[in-house]
Amino acid sequence: MKLMHLGVALFTTSLIACGGGSGGSSNNSTSSSSSSVPGSASSSQGTSVSSSSSSASLEPASSSSSSSSSEPVSSSSSVSSSLPSAASPLPLLENFNDVVDADGFFSEGYKSLSASNQAFYFRVSGTPLFSDGRMRLPAARFTLGNTQPETTSAAGDTQTQGELDLSQAYRISFCVLDWEVTGSNKNLQLYVDNNTSAAANSIHGSSSRIHQVAVDTLTRGERVVVESSLGSATSYLQLRTESGAVVVLDDLWIGYQADTSTEPSAQSCAGYLVSSSSSSSSSSSGSNSSSAPMLSQTNNPVYTELNNYKSWLSSSGDAAAKLAADKTRADNMISWQLPHGGFYKFDVSKYNNPWNGSESRSDWRGANNVELGTIDNDATVSELLFLADVYRRSGDSKYRDAARRAMDFILTMQYASGGWPQVYPARTGTTYSNHVTFNDDAMARVLILLDQSQKAVAPLDGDLFSGEQLSQIEAAINKGVDFIVNAQIEQNGVKTVWCAQHDPVTYVPRGARSYELPSKSGKESVLVVAFLMTRPQTPEVEASVKAALAWYRSDSVKVANTAYIKRSSGSTDDSYNPIQPQSGSTMWYRFYDVDADTGFFSGRLSTDNPPGTGKQYDIMEIEPERRYGYEWGGDYGTKILNYAQSVGY
Repeated sequence: MKLMHLGVALFTTSLIACGGGSGGSSNNSTSSSSSSVPGSASSSQGTSVSSSSSSASLEPASSSSSSSSSEPVSSSSSVSSSLPSAASPLPLLENFNDVVDADGFFSEGYKSLSASNQAFYFRVSGTPLFSDGRMRLPAARFTLGNTQPETTSAAGDTQTQGELDLSQAYRISFCVLDWEVTGSNKNLQLYVDNNTSAAANSIHGSSSRIHQVAVDTLTRGERVVVESSLGSATSYLQLRTESGAVVVLDDLWIGYQADTSTEPSAQSCAGYLVSSSSSSSSSSSGSNSSSAPMLSQTNNPVYTELNNYKSWLSSSGDAAAKLAADKTRADNMISWQLPHGGFYKFDVSKYNNPWNGSESRSDWRGANNVELGTIDNDATVSELLFLADVYRRSGDSKYRDAARRAMDFILTMQYASGGWPQVYPARTGTTYSNHVTFNDDAMARVLILLDQSQKAVAPLDGDLFSGEQLSQIEAAINKGVDFIVNAQIEQNGVKTVWCAQHDPVTYVPRGARSYELPSKSGKESVLVVAFLMTRPQTPEVEASVKAALAWYRSDSVKVANTAYIKRSSGSTDDSYNPIQPQSGSTMWYRFYDVDADTGFFSGRLSTDNPPGTGKQYDIMEIEPERRYGYEWGGDYGTKILNYAQSVGY
């Protein structure tokens, strides 16, 4: 994926318009994007047509027609010379391959109206995001070909005001790569001659909404087709997702029903996901990954990260006694498993007894008081591994089924952009838990779990997971890699590392608790880099890895001959400085300024209880409670740099 982190992280891609001069002849040389993009569990061969039954159950709102005496506008174009000509007669194919950013997509320099220098695409509300030939439409809407985009359409309109010739039966089709539901209003909608969110605000009345479908009924990897005859020779279209809906499209084709020769095939859409769900696939952040080299994994730090659950296994007696004790613990564990499959971050001692049926099974709550599961502090990951281990030794399917429910929870909580939040469902009151969470290695550990599951590494082997889950796991890994590459922080145009939290939509660094400010993280970024080094080293992944390693090696980042030594337990010496000179040691700060390589510390806010001093550049300036109650430095980069050196990076 050839992307840049742009602060507000609007990543975009391209347009190809099919059709030419006033005769409206087709341009068959146009093709849709062919770079591989991760999707989700299912990839379906075939086409979903809204006017007939399909797996997505798509039905048109109306197919009534309306005529207009207006003459079509000229098909000449004033777009940039590097792009194909605009065309009023159809077909038109937008494949999002050449957009630089959202502002560029909505500019006249990208594609202009045929009769003026106004932009062909007009942003009505919200902001689409783009990456590598995909458009992500999160609670946003825009028009295509509206010649008076600043004028709000209304039921009393007497003429249409667009440049699309919809005077004969036409088709609109698009490839759905992914979707996400974030609220109760979850529809994807298409309008004709209407730039509002109310169907009746059009010359066509309520029939203007020619298509509406809940995004969670769409099939990932399937081409959706909408057929209609509503419109005139001077019409325009609007594409909208409601406030609780996100959809990711690979392309958008508009053409006449009588000639679909330039329409991308259904197989091209399904093939996107098929290619990314095979063992030799490539994600959108790694073209041609099937031929990309793999690094030696000897001493990669990721392979010690899933061992926490082993301390939960019984160590007393012979194999039969150990299994009996572990089965009892597993039975208790299952009773604590939440209905959605996740677990709260309890100490293992919680599973010494079964749930009593009334005690809270989570200390965190979401909407409607739902109890939340989490991946914080190894939670859910460790329980899944423990259950898998017991199933492997016992063969009892109840442990396998509980492990599968935990995997479903992990797969479900992934954002459409590829990141994992700390909790699921969304937490109310404390929003940082809903950010994509690298903090305490939460997301990296999930990806390592998925990688080990895909590779069937014990105890994640045998028939532990269903075939459908294994397909979902591959797609989830690819999306996770995409998020990592997209979220990598740039400083003065150079990629560096990652924050402990990132926005799930814009990718920008986010803070958490009052003393965990937006930053470049010297600690959390280590396992992120290590995981990327388990993947095929495509040019994009290799560049991301090497940029992060260069940051760790930078003299402006590392602190030579210095060690972070915690105050001894029980000490009350508040004059103790944990940053100590130590010959031969190298220290990295946990937090660095986002836009500079300056390490910092932070006390609690002055309004906190207890109060603190906020951001400081001297650790002795923050209050003792935070100074000694948090880890502010360590030899974080040592392991990853030693491993990198061993593989020639």
